Amino acid sequence: RSGGKIASTLKGLKSHDPGPEVDLVIGLIDAPKRHEVEMGKLVRVDTLGRHLVLRSFNRQAEADALAIETLGLSEDAQDELLAARRRHKQSIVLAHGIAVFFGAVGQGPEYIDAERYSTSQMRLSEAAARVIAITSAAHLSEGNRAEAWARVKQELTTLGARAELLAAIDIREKRDANESKGDGRTAIRSEDKSRILSTKGLIASGKLDEAWETLEPLIERYPQEATVVELGCIVSASRKAKDALAHCNLAATLNKANPDIWIALGRIRAESSPKLARENFRQAELLLETMDKGAATGLWMQLARAYRDMSMPTRARKAAVMGVGGESGLAKISAVEKWATQMRVRYGVGIGMSESEESDYLRNIRSGLQLVYKQDYAKATKVQANLARKFPNAIGASLLKCEVQLRQRRYAKAGHACQLVLAKQPANAWATYLLGVLDVRQARVAYGISKLEDAIARDPQLKAAYQALATVYRKSGDKRLESLGARYKVQFDSTMP
Repeated sequence: RSGGKIASTLKGLKSHDPGPEVDLVIGLIDAPKRHEVEMGKLVRVDTLGRHLVLRSFNRQAEADALAIETLGLSEDAQDELLAARRRHKQSIVLAHGIAVFFGAVGQGPEYIDAERYSTSQMRLSEAAARVIAITSAAHLSEGNRAEAWARVKQELTTLGARAELLAAIDIREKRDANESKGDGRTAIRSEDKSRILSTKGLIASGKLDEAWETLEPLIERYPQEATVVELGCIVSASRKAKDALAHCNLAATLNKANPDIWIALGRIRAESSPKLARENFRQAELLLETMDKGAATGLWMQLARAYRDMSMPTRARKAAVMGVGGESGLAKISAVEKWATQMRVRYGVGIGMSESEESDYLRNIRSGLQLVYKQDYAKATKVQANLARKFPNAIGASLLKCEVQLRQRRYAKAGHACQLVLAKQPANAWATYLLGVLDVRQARVAYGISKLEDAIARDPQLKAAYQALATVYRKSGDKRLESLGARYKVQFDSTMP
């Protein structure tokens, strides 16, 4: 991965690949920006866990550090010396990481387990070698690992091991004990590992029913295996299966650090428990903020789409911005962000309401507009009154009133209502469109055309504004009709009616 601090990258690697079926997952990230000898800045380890992150070699920074030693040497000799430094430093840093992984503590500067890199390092200190011999034997044990770790703790306590290492042994002992539960198996069989990979491939290609058929036997066989249970959550949630909530609750219990699970839980609860769904999505956000940017990008976009499906434009936009790698203008704008912007300029989402109220606001204003289109103005007026009561500082009630009054040809009231909208949100596309229609109907055609063009510029997906403007151009024989039709074709991939 590129970018990010080494500590947060280690957290990101653990979320990206928990690695329950392997001894060690190693992540390689970009080089430090300068010559660095502090081991903690070159390699970071989850002691007695499963993960290690290693920085790569900065050739230019190392060449600069060797400048005095290579003074007067030929270019070939300089390159040879730099290559030797690279082989030694990368090997020692990796060896140091594995030593710390097994609980070694830095001794003198000449040893691999020291806290700073040196070109003289060739071997471990005796104390580190003794600790590694004890812990690696338990780590690689083919028998009861939980019992092996209990013996290790006794032995290392006798040796006077540091408290941090004993605490790591406690964690490892509990983990191995948990993995020994369930159906008695301590490891996933090789043929089942292939099934897991096949399931992931089927999920990626959208073949969810086939993915479930492949995964279902594994869920029965490994009921406490985090990787299997997490896949069960993702597949069942995507298929909207009745037991999806149970699968995802179990997955969250086994691995609370996987944002994918919290997104799935939020999607499941979106309709029945929106408040709880928002809490699940917020938990996913907190986890994604600690992850490496590269690893988190796809998950940010999943979260953005989940917020969009819950009609929460502000949160959707924030997640979508992270999903394309930065603020708008610095990275491409996603479809979700375009939708969020449209909801603001069209309906005034975010004005006079909290983020959690946006979905309720949108539901009300959309239902009111549907009643208008059905010409049920009495019920639409009731929705308008409800909007005014629930969201007194928002523009929704005035926007709906403008629409109703315009359709009933009460132009003065319609104009007043739309002006109230623009007083709170001058760039509102819908009110601008309605005022354009109002101008045309009152024979102020030039003003109407200008407002309709402004509405389209503010909201390029506002079909009604295109159609109203096209009607004006057809009646007047305006040559701009052809250009408008071309713009409509680009936006909607269809011919303008």
